[in-house]
Amino acid sequence: MNLPNRLKHFTWKACNGILATKESLFRRKITADDRCEACGSHVETTLHMLCFCNRSTEVWNSCKLSLPFNIQESWSFLDTFSRLRNYWDTQQEKLESWVAICWGIWKSRNEVRHAGAKRPGRVIVRNALRLLDDFHAANELPCQPSSNTQDTTIWMPPPPGYFKTEAKALEMGVVFAKEVGLRDVLFEADSQVLINAVHGTGEAASLVLNIIQGVLRKAQGFRIFHFLHTKRQENAPTHLLAQQAQKVESLAVWLEECPSQVAHACAKDVSLFQSSI
Repeated sequence: MNLPNRLKHFTWKACNGILATKESLFRRKITADDRCEACGSHVETTLHMLCFCNRSTEVWNSCKLSLPFNIQESWSFLDTFSRLRNYWDTQQEKLESWVAICWGIWKSRNEVRHAGAKRPGRVIVRNALRLLDDFHAANELPCQPSSNTQDTTIWMPPPPGYFKTEAKALEMGVVFAKEVGLRDVLFEADSQVLINAVHGTGEAASLVLNIIQGVLRKAQGFRIFHFLHTKRQENAPTHLLAQQAQKVESLAVWLEECPSQVAHACAKDVSLFQSSI
């Protein structure tokens, strides 16, 4: 299946019966009982928690995915997954959606157990399917141009204010790196003109030069710092993050998790780098 690694790992654990459900923890003498904390009336097996508990049925009622048969609570997750895989043999995207929603239910259940907010079923479905869509979009193979197609792309000067915007973005990056306590930092920009100006090998307008001088002063607080030029086509994560920023109305910071499409692009870059060594 074409799934993010976290969903593959979740599926593997669910199929092998080693998710940390109450039933599994009780069997290993970690908890005092095996009752489902959401409904309190059934043993919390993997399938009960994902398909039959009141909390999970609310999620499935908010979902447009239609199952080809009625799942039996006596089945294991592996039984259910295998039957769905056989039935949806030519419709893998449906099985991927089912797994994603199951993972969303599991994630929401854990958040609630750790004093997090309970999310409505429609939100769980939407977030799970969005994760899947983002992953597919980030891993979609680009169309190969025809061999007889000529590249007609020509350089055009940036619009007014573009260079200043690049400089302000660099300034914000330096400020943020200091705020989170980083000591050794490498800053990248896809504007060769800006990087040349930072290094003192190129000219800049007086307004931009003031920003650059402020950037260099702030950077002195780092133990090690470098400013490098990176072509846009060689830095897909940054380009995706810029696209994501257009959808954000206020400052957003990701310290442990970032948008999934950015994470997948970073993972792809790491994989390509490792294969080239």
